Formats: sequence, structure tokens, C-alpha cells
Amino acid sequence: MTVNEQQLPTQQQSQSFYSADGLWFWNSQQWVPAPIPAQVPTVVINQAMVPSYIVARSGTNHAFHLVMTILTAGLWLPIWLIVAVANSR
Repeated sequence: MTVNEQQLPTQQQSQSFYSADGLWFWNSQQWVPAPIPAQVPTVVINQAMVPSYIVARSGTNHAFHLVMTILTAGLWLPIWLIVAVANSR
């Protein structure tokens, strides 16, 4: 339904100012597109107030280096040794 095809609001309808589908608004002279309500940002607050910690693991991941050594037929072994010695200090 276009703006021109809509009927003028009756006394009872003019109190709402919006069309039945909510897409049009009566501004006392003509039907205009309904205003878009403002979007209110949602704020999430950490109510638990539990401190979060990031745990950094140090050390050599030997399982990873073993798999890499097997997959590369031993070519990864020197890298594994260098990393293991460097992380042992």
C-alpha cells in the first residue's frame, strides 16, 4: 500500500499516529515513513568480578617435536635439540 492509497486517520486512529503495519507515521498533514528508533548499545558487565589470568607455558613441547622429527625423517631433530637447550635455561 502506498502513501497515496492510505486513508486519513480517524479520531481514534490519530491518537497512535502510526499505520497498522507500523511503517508509516501521520505528521498531521501526510503519511511519512516511520522514524527509526535509536539503537542503544548493550553494555555487558562482568558481575562475578573474578580476576582472569593468562598462563604462559614455558618449555619445549616435546610431543610436537617428536611428531615433526618422525614426519621429516629426522630432519627436524637439530631444531628440537636447539629449542630444548634454549628453553632449559
